[in-house]
Amino acid sequence: VGLILMCLSMLALPIIAKFKNDWTWGEMASSKIGTQSFRDLFVVVLLVYPTVSGKAMEFFRCREIDGKQYLMADYSIKCYDSRWYTFLPVVLGVLIFFSAGTPLAIAYALYTRAEGLYDDAGKAIPQPLDILFAIYQPNAYWYESVQMCFKLGLWSTLVFFDHGAVLQLATALVVNVMHLCIHLMVLPFG
Repeated sequence: VGLILMCLSMLALPIIAKFKNDWTWGEMASSKIGTQSFRDLFVVVLLVYPTVSGKAMEFFRCREIDGKQYLMADYSIKCYDSRWYTFLPVVLGVLIFFSAGTPLAIAYALYTRAEGLYDDAGKAIPQPLDILFAIYQPNAYWYESVQMCFKLGLWSTLVFFDHGAVLQLATALVVNVMHLCIHLMVLPFG
């Protein structure tokens, strides 16, 4: 709910400007206010992505106490009872559409615009999406979506394994080594 309110507040300025100036939606999106709001929205999504995804994954972390499973994030909720199943569709929606969908949507959006992201000299062309690709080399414009996937992988090691367990540390090490190998192969920063 907080994320939705934050996103709506960022979009409030362009919406108010649209109704005050009687702009079309296309004019508003291409205006300075619309471009800045679009960029700010992506900054917020990039900042909250790991936390929201991690909190959604915590919904599946249960602990057995006296023969009953309890949600570790909130011990007042029993796992796999009617209350837990009530929240399940919301959590699955967040995991599918936000956690998995955001990196896929970013990769797709950048892939479809790949020709117009950089000029002939390899410098990023200013545009609303430049927050997602401008820091990377032209051949690695898609790398932000890879970064997001590795953040998701690291969060999953925190959630799905016991704290400090050998398997948790080993999985986190594997995720980090894979990230390092891909980073060295791609060299996204040059």
